[in-house]
Amino acid sequence: MKKTLIIMILVATFFSGIAEASENDSWKDQILYFVLLDRFSNGNEANDHEVDLEDPYAFHGGDIAGLTDRLEYLQNLGVTGIWLSPIFKNRDVKFYKHSSYHGYWPWDFWTVDPRFGDVAASACLA
Repeated sequence: MKKTLIIMILVATFFSGIAEASENDSWKDQILYFVLLDRFSNGNEANDHEVDLEDPYAFHGGDIAGLTDRLEYLQNLGVTGIWLSPIFKNRDVKFYKHSSYHGYWPWDFWTVDPRFGDVAASACLA
């Protein structure tokens, strides 16, 4: 039986001791940073499948490990929350020369796309 994996599209990763929000209005004061995971940072070259940096429609290798490695960088920018592109298992064949690097062509909502990492890697984002 597959492990149930709940992934929030909007990941609330708070830095510098910000307490959990008790009001809906607390998001008004947050500094959100949108991360298109495949284009952000490649932290694990072992999961690079069909990466082609010359093709703007192909995967470029960004992954959860790369995001994790760059959290201090984001904190230094003043970021208090991360809006993450989907990390679900996506189609693995091109569609009219486009790969699913953006994460918006999910095939399996219960599995992390192996090109982005695995369930253990995604645990740091919850």
